Amino acid sequence: MHRISGTIVSILISVVVLLSACGGSTPPAFNEEAMLFNAVLIPDQPDPTILDREIIRQALPALAEVSPAWATAGDTAAAELLTEDSPLTIKMVDRQDMVFPGLRYLVNFGVGLDQPDMLRCSTAPQAVQLFMRCPATDIPRLYPLFQAVTLAAAIRLNGYVFDENAKVIQTPAAYARDLFSPVTSPLQAHVLLQHYPYEPGRFRIVTLGMAKFGAPEIEIRDYPPDKALVFKRLVAAAARRLVRAGLAGEPFPAGLELTAAELQPAAETPLGEELPPAADGLAVILREGRVEEGDPQSNVIRLAPPSTEPGDLAEWGRQISRFIFGIDIESVVWQGDLPSEAATAQATLPEIRQEFMTDPSAGGWYIRFRAPTPDAGPAEILVGQLEQWTEDDLGVLLLSEPRLAAAAGAGTRLAVSEADVVDWIQVTPAGEVRGNYLKNLR
Repeated sequence: MHRISGTIVSILISVVVLLSACGGSTPPAFNEEAMLFNAVLIPDQPDPTILDREIIRQALPALAEVSPAWATAGDTAAAELLTEDSPLTIKMVDRQDMVFPGLRYLVNFGVGLDQPDMLRCSTAPQAVQLFMRCPATDIPRLYPLFQAVTLAAAIRLNGYVFDENAKVIQTPAAYARDLFSPVTSPLQAHVLLQHYPYEPGRFRIVTLGMAKFGAPEIEIRDYPPDKALVFKRLVAAAARRLVRAGLAGEPFPAGLELTAAELQPAAETPLGEELPPAADGLAVILREGRVEEGDPQSNVIRLAPPSTEPGDLAEWGRQISRFIFGIDIESVVWQGDLPSEAATAQATLPEIRQEFMTDPSAGGWYIRFRAPTPDAGPAEILVGQLEQWTEDDLGVLLLSEPRLAAAAGAGTRLAVSEADVVDWIQVTPAGEVRGNYLKNLR
């Protein structure tokens, strides 16, 4: 088990929280405690100049204007977190004590910020840091109270909330969108996923914010870039499972069995919603991860296939893709004319459109489509999940990550012209695959 350092980190730009491990290589484990760490950036000179518990207590009634749930959390927070012997630490800091986030950081990690907000944040002379730690099993009760204190301070000071666990900066209105509840909150409202090249040509997905729940950050790296969405869903589902286990006081698992429902990209179920048992689930092993500069904590675990060998992540990605969708999700850069099967697929589109319009829920519907690349270069063939079909175009959820095309990233919704469709696929409820004319396109 990993112990959290009690020292508040004062350099906001790095947002690194030091979690001391017990020397050498340690098996994956929960942290000894959950840690909540926010800051409120103060663009204007605060009045009064020192924010204390009593001033925050006086600001709590403003939460009634947000919602009754926030008001209730504020009332309870006054009794539990704003007493002198509470676990909450409040500290005023200025630019002599820390480095504030700049404009580039705000562009990458800001939520709900317009250009004036970014300028105000980047020039803020002071901030209030709020810090507390507690057993993970107390998080369902204490985290909403901590949020109430944070939001009241932000409203009182006309400031911005910096969630230092998740590395995100928000307006008070954006922060108020989800008061944590283990029954109704999706984890993605409180734990973010960061997808970035940690070295040229080598990519990493890592969670940001698991320390709130006493859990390690989760990473996976060196996966095929076109399957970024598949591996994001894998990390998100694993994070959800670990948070549920930690909040329930369960021991750290050696591995997970994830269901296809958990891995669907379109939506995330709330933490409290029970999932059906995984009769033939996707097995995932939890191994010690590798910390990178800028990670929110040093307790990081890595997801791995159930093999004693390192394994081929490209093959594992294909397996996960087939487990979720019934087909492999990829992007293919193609120079020249497409195989003749693409014309066959095009010729059958009127019939398939009629089938889809009659019963769009009859299994999973997917298309491959041609996406233009810059400078009239080779075409890129992408895969999307078909959601609607109008007279003019097809509405799809993009599943494969573009490598060259100017299309938005995987997970976004696009309108695709029927003329750009080069293949269609239906995976029936019985698992039969229809269409898929270009299944061998590489």
